[in-house]
Amino acid sequence: MKQGAFIIGLFLFFAVVVLADTSEKHQDCPAPISVIGNHVHTSGEMMFSYRFMAMDMRGLQSGTDTVAIADVLKDFMMAPTAMDMRMHMFGVMFALHDKITLMGMTSYQQRHMEMEGAHLHATGHHDHPVGMHEMSSVGIGDVKLDSLLTLWKRHNFTFLGNVGVSFPTGSITQQVDDGSILPYPMQLGSGSFEARPGITFFGTHGNWSYGGQLRGTFPLNINTSEYRHGNAT
Repeated sequence: MKQGAFIIGLFLFFAVVVLADTSEKHQDCPAPISVIGNHVHTSGEMMFSYRFMAMDMRGLQSGTDTVAIADVLKDFMMAPTAMDMRMHMFGVMFALHDKITLMGMTSYQQRHMEMEGAHLHATGHHDHPVGMHEMSSVGIGDVKLDSLLTLWKRHNFTFLGNVGVSFPTGSITQQVDDGSILPYPMQLGSGSFEARPGITFFGTHGNWSYGGQLRGTFPLNINTSEYRHGNAT
């Protein structure tokens, strides 16, 4: 209950607000690059898009506390120390109708992780990380198909419904050189079909444009490796 209220609060508080040219020609200003599926097109229009995203993570934490690698290796054989990802995202949008726009997306991903290893002891309690290990994966991610429905529209306000599904085209069998399967954060897809509902609103007021989006991802099946990602909003 508290988590749901927190998410709704963030959605309302961090509704996208940007200064915009609100002349008649530019009423629907673009959202920040990380917001996908925030606008529709008029019948027959098509748009292609390319986006790039980079992520870099370092160190270990438990909640808000920093954790030393040596402490992790007292209880585990391996400890991740760094991970970076580069994602090239390709999309296409096509309007079947003034109120119905279809959107397709996929990605090309490059993932890299560094880990520290320790000797295998029956009871743990060793404080000496031994050696660094690296792993990488590269390839196409999952394909996502969405439909954007104009639910309510006025001169300076639009409310959209987002209905979509993700297809498990990304690999979940990426391996290291010895044939071992990489951990699931290094895999390129989820391996599951996923529902992707959402709602989006945007509008203008004077010289300002504003909007917000709330979307979720909900796996529909266990994948062939017998796990699935958690629900996400």
